Amino acid sequence: MAAFVGPAAALACRRPCRLRVSTFPGSPPPTGTASSAPSPQRAAAARRGHRPSVWSCPPPSPARQVVVVTAAAGSPPPVAFPAAPDRALHVLLLGSGGREHALAAAVAASPRLASLTVAPGNIGMTTLPRTTIRPSFRGAEDPAAVVALATEVAADLVIVGPEAPLVVGVVDALEAAGVPAFGPSAGAAALEGSKAYMKDFLARHAVPSAWYGTFTDAEKAKEFLRERVATDGGGRCVVKADGLAAGKGVLLCHSLANAEAAVDAMLTGGAFGAAGSTVVIEEFLDGEELSFFAIVDGDAVLPLASAQDHKAAGEGDTGPNTGGMGAYSPAPVCSSALAAKIMEEVVGPTVRGMVAEGVPFTGVLYTGLMVAPNGSVKVLEFNVRFGDPECQVLVARLASDLLPLLSAAARHRLADEYEVWGGGGGGGGGAITDVASAPTKARLEWHPHAAVVVVLASVGYPGAYEAAIGSVISGLDAADALDGVTVYHAGTAPLEGAVDAPPPADGDAAAGGVVPAVAAAGGRVLGVTAVGPTIAAAKARAYEGVDAVVWSQGWCRRDIAWRGVEREAAEPLVLGGSE
Repeated sequence: MAAFVGPAAALACRRPCRLRVSTFPGSPPPTGTASSAPSPQRAAAARRGHRPSVWSCPPPSPARQVVVVTAAAGSPPPVAFPAAPDRALHVLLLGSGGREHALAAAVAASPRLASLTVAPGNIGMTTLPRTTIRPSFRGAEDPAAVVALATEVAADLVIVGPEAPLVVGVVDALEAAGVPAFGPSAGAAALEGSKAYMKDFLARHAVPSAWYGTFTDAEKAKEFLRERVATDGGGRCVVKADGLAAGKGVLLCHSLANAEAAVDAMLTGGAFGAAGSTVVIEEFLDGEELSFFAIVDGDAVLPLASAQDHKAAGEGDTGPNTGGMGAYSPAPVCSSALAAKIMEEVVGPTVRGMVAEGVPFTGVLYTGLMVAPNGSVKVLEFNVRFGDPECQVLVARLASDLLPLLSAAARHRLADEYEVWGGGGGGGGGAITDVASAPTKARLEWHPHAAVVVVLASVGYPGAYEAAIGSVISGLDAADALDGVTVYHAGTAPLEGAVDAPPPADGDAAAGGVVPAVAAAGGRVLGVTAVGPTIAAAKARAYEGVDAVVWSQGWCRRDIAWRGVEREAAEPLVLGGSE
């Protein structure tokens, strides 16, 4: 049995939050002082006389819904790549976490693969076929270094796992060098890189979201809290750091005092560094969260399966935010009708809007949504890459070959090779094109099972967890041997140098393609993923895998997928096929 210690200290923190923003020519004076290090999006807007402002529902009149020129404008158009070569492909994957392990495993299983290089990769990937890791590579956020590595390995495709390389322009550099890359340009990655930019974009294109205000000055932010949040929000709101904060820059505030403390922590205390130099204060939305994914090639859109993640550290989705403590797919709250609604009201307008603003989006568009009790949806956030840990459950359910799908999107040929939503046309309307009208095009297929991933984290996470670094984790081979269970590595290291490491036994290497024991090397360390005919069955298998892991310095939530299990009990799911 595994030994786990609960995150008692961490759970003493407040729950985390969400937000909103807008930038219009001729808007009122700024609500805060200019940041000493403005984001690229805001710097470009400022050069053209655009100023940050507070905006609240209802949306501005059509006369004010002008297209704002941002850093996104002026981005080079997508490169028109030819179809993938008629041979096995050489692929470079950037990243080292659980998401990248899941992507690497799926790509390594493709019959279209010649070789896979993962930089820097992790120890769990070392047993994958046709795969080489580059643990010494530290240039994922250096576009020139990535181009050099892609050239070295003769990459036919580069898959960018994490968000940071996308925001700094790795895809732009690769495409300029003639290398197809799966992921958005730096301009399009601003949908995740700046929450203020994202909220402004939603406002300009009438995509449903919460009311919000954007601030660089703490006193102006507090004034908004007292005037708007106290009146319309009942004292509840969400305070978000504008920039990238590893999933932790969102604070759910249940009182004005909590909100003011969050504002002070970011704008005065530098809690998230430059990422928190601008904050978004947003309406607190009630309902059920949903993660919705779609593959986009700049114009055509192909929706994937739904998922639901658990960001909060505590049972019952309480406590501070984390990078994600688990996830499951499908999310029963996402009916076929709701999925169509999301495509029509959110994904389609977003894809069209990015084209209209000169920054067509390529990659996976991950939309975080709040589903209200009446079935309406509002956007909480956009991510411009696969979620972690949602990627693990999506990959577990996907029956189609992932590699040609990502290659087609990177080459901006999705509608040429796959049945897409509405047949392409800038994210146009309608369902997936009928198979009879496109008999030579591929259709995504899904296994007839559900999937659940449970994240094992170091004691202290999401707070200080340094004491757990180097602690030994064993039993991974036993967990991976269970029917339907796969263990993905996120924050692990080889045993050499680990504290309390047992002496190596004969043959203590990868047995049966699994690394049996490792050392902890991060906050979120493992993702135990399982499939089953129902969400409840997949959950049970996942926790069976968790209990096979032996780690005295680890902990996990024990209620992952609880909403899905409850909904499934009321209305059984129909799984598999192309829907």
